Amino acid sequence: MNIVLIRDYAGDDCTLGRLTVAVDGAIFEALERPWVADPTCIGGHPDLSCVPAGTYQLALHDSPKFPKHFALVNHALGVYHMPADVPSGVLARTACLLHSANFVDQLEGCCALGRSRRHIAERWMITDSQAAYGTFAGIVPWIEGHTLAISYAPGITPA
Repeated sequence: MNIVLIRDYAGDDCTLGRLTVAVDGAIFEALERPWVADPTCIGGHPDLSCVPAGTYQLALHDSPKFPKHFALVNHALGVYHMPADVPSGVLARTACLLHSANFVDQLEGCCALGRSRRHIAERWMITDSQAAYGTFAGIVPWIEGHTLAISYAPGITPA
């Protein structure tokens, strides 16, 4: 299944966009950390940055904290599923997941899904994230073969 995320806000505080699932046109709000370049890692600063724009394979990720979730994988952009997947001597990002979170400080380089976005107390948040991720998981079967294409809307560039 092809999934598309178009980032339409890229600030120093966070990155926001809309994620669309092609099969039924479901749209989710997406919240990520801002882009933070890292001179040693093409994928951006681990834990502090969103992943670079590009097309990612969605790998099956299953852990006690995030059971039956998806991890973003694009080796050319320095994003791997697990640390054991990273070749020796390569600096890369790992475990960049799609999951629920309402605020950017609840993310460590992952992408959260929500129902709507709000600007409250001078910071962005997304609402109903657990319910939104549950809907996403009901639409996108937990199987290999899905892709996520991330791009920026016209006129939007990483902060």
